[in-house]
Amino acid sequence: MTGIFAGLALVFAAAGGWIVAAGVGLAAVAALLVAPRPTLRLVPAVVVVVAALLGAARAVPRPDAAPLPWADGVEAVRGTVTAAPVRSGLSQRFVVRVAEAEVEKRWLSADALLCVVAQPEPVVGDGDRLWLAGGAVRIDDVETRFRPVMRSRGCGASMYARSVAIDERGLGWRRAMAEARDGLGGVLERLAPGDIGALMSGLVTGDDDALSPDIQDAFVETGTTHITAVSGSNFTTLLVAFVAAGRATGWRRRLPWLLLVVVAVWAYAAFVGLNPPATRAALVATGASLALLVGRRPEIVTLIVVAAGLMIAINPAQVWSLSFQLSLAASLAIAAVAAVPEVGGARAWLAAAILATLVAQVATLPILLPISGGVSMMSLPANLAIGPLVALAFPLSATAGLLGAVWPPLGATIAVPARLTCEAIVGIVAWSAARGGAVGIGDLPPCSLLMVSLLVAGACLVASRDGQRTWRRWPRLWAGMGERERWLWGAGLMGSIAALVMGLVV
Repeated sequence: MTGIFAGLALVFAAAGGWIVAAGVGLAAVAALLVAPRPTLRLVPAVVVVVAALLGAARAVPRPDAAPLPWADGVEAVRGTVTAAPVRSGLSQRFVVRVAEAEVEKRWLSADALLCVVAQPEPVVGDGDRLWLAGGAVRIDDVETRFRPVMRSRGCGASMYARSVAIDERGLGWRRAMAEARDGLGGVLERLAPGDIGALMSGLVTGDDDALSPDIQDAFVETGTTHITAVSGSNFTTLLVAFVAAGRATGWRRRLPWLLLVVVAVWAYAAFVGLNPPATRAALVATGASLALLVGRRPEIVTLIVVAAGLMIAINPAQVWSLSFQLSLAASLAIAAVAAVPEVGGARAWLAAAILATLVAQVATLPILLPISGGVSMMSLPANLAIGPLVALAFPLSATAGLLGAVWPPLGATIAVPARLTCEAIVGIVAWSAARGGAVGIGDLPPCSLLMVSLLVAGACLVASRDGQRTWRRWPRLWAGMGERERWLWGAGLMGSIAALVMGLVV
């Protein structure tokens, strides 16, 4: 449990700062005061407090994506592409860090992020230095439904670029990986034109921007957009394949084989751009492989939290990333609550799948509510229906794309079952979206959102295996405390909760 508490302390302190770190210290002192043998708990308590202090020291403010004052009158900008562009057949979208802005025929120095939509040509890449001509719209003037996405990217304005000129091409491995993703996505879209090929590309590379607007809206309305966000499920499929091969060859616990697994996992993570979900999944897979090497069973919950803490210690700005928050909440809740059954047959597996889907949706609810402003009643059934299909479509699509790049006839053959599976996914999502069932909630005030978050966290904690063990031991622990110890424990708990709330809200 020390790893779990330390990782969570670091993550929350990186978001809430010194107030949260103080709350963690108060909780640690209270736990030591009521512990029957405090000397045994001293080292874990110190580790947790040090992790919280590290998180607070590394904390960065939440990006506010303030409206850019020069956006209304801008005519052109110069800047650098900060991440791999997302392309479709009709456009390309990317984020530019603006260095200069032309306003009323004068070039002004600037340092801000701008979300750009441009024509598909010329093709720009990560790290390219560009000259862009076009008008911009401040974030407070765009449609409300687009603001959360812009805010998550740090953009204070958006631009449709009429003209694009590449002043200097970018270099580095990220650009090479982006070009490789584009190449594989192009192969899949040639094997299956239209929405089906776009979905196949999205499942493998994470780039689903070529989906038609109607299908994109259907995925959003049914809460199924996560299937094209490369995350833990993709890496789980990859690891299952390696485990099966290792078991068949007898190499499963040999060092060279485990090193090969780790290399393959990180190669795929680099291929999809080392986004937060992929990086976290690769760290967890690496930790699980090392645990197998030393003959221990991997503790997935601990690995997830420690991986998240390590990511935030290296790059604290990730704590404000929407993809980091969603993937951490979903994966942690699933690992803590929905255990994979070792026996029990199809019924046990079905029950575990339903529970995992439900838990993931509940765990991410406090994060998604401010963005979506509502809840879809079709989200759970749609996710349950497409879950097995996605698990089949991902390896089929990946195999078809890789073979199609080398030998197109063989790739086209493998693409047939992949296309049929993706057609079923698109059909289910479209049908579910047509049924409606969305319940609008609107903008939740901070207090209401905080209450929802606490309720969700409490429900997941109570339903988790560790939480259930704690609740079973709790009556005995409470009975063994004196009046002073109970008062200290209660004061420490309430003080730490208050510090956490103040740090995250204020």
